[in-house]
Amino acid sequence: MEFTLTEGEFVSAQRQMMARSLLVAVASGVMLAIVIAGIATLSGYAIGIGVAWFILVAAMFYQGPKMAWRRNPAVQTSQRHTFSEEGATLTFLGRQNEVDWKYFTRVVRSSHLYQLLRGRQFGLVVPRRAFATPADEQFFMDLLQRHVRGRARSPR
Repeated sequence: MEFTLTEGEFVSAQRQMMARSLLVAVASGVMLAIVIAGIATLSGYAIGIGVAWFILVAAMFYQGPKMAWRRNPAVQTSQRHTFSEEGATLTFLGRQNEVDWKYFTRVVRSSHLYQLLRGRQFGLVVPRRAFATPADEQFFMDLLQRHVRGRARSPR
C-alpha cells in the first residue's frame, strides 16, 4: 500500500495518542481539582487558575498536533508499507525497514485509521483509505488479529 497522510489523519492520530497519555490525564485531574477547590472555597483566584490550566491543556491538545504537522514536513511525504505473515516492510523518507510483528505492541483502530503502536506514544498510522479493496483491509485486520499483542481495539 502507498499513501500520504492528510493533515486531518495526522492530527487525529496525534490527538488519540495524547488522549491515552498519562501527562494529559494528570493535567486534566489537576485542572479539575483546582476548579472544584475554587468552587468549594468560593475562591475566584483558584477558579481562574483552573480555567487557565484548562485553556493550556486544550491548546496543547487541539493546537499541538496542527503545529507538529506544520513544523515537520517529513510526515507529509509518501509512505509505502507491505504487511505479511512474517511482519512488515516500512518505507518512509527513502528508508526501508523490515520489522517483525513483535515490534508492534498494540493496535488502535478508529473509523478512519489504524495506529500500530510500539509502547504508548509511537504509532505507525495507516489510513483505512489506503487499502485498495475491502478484502485487502480484511487481510490486514486478520494479520493484526493473529500477530499483534493487545489485539485491535477502538480508541477511548
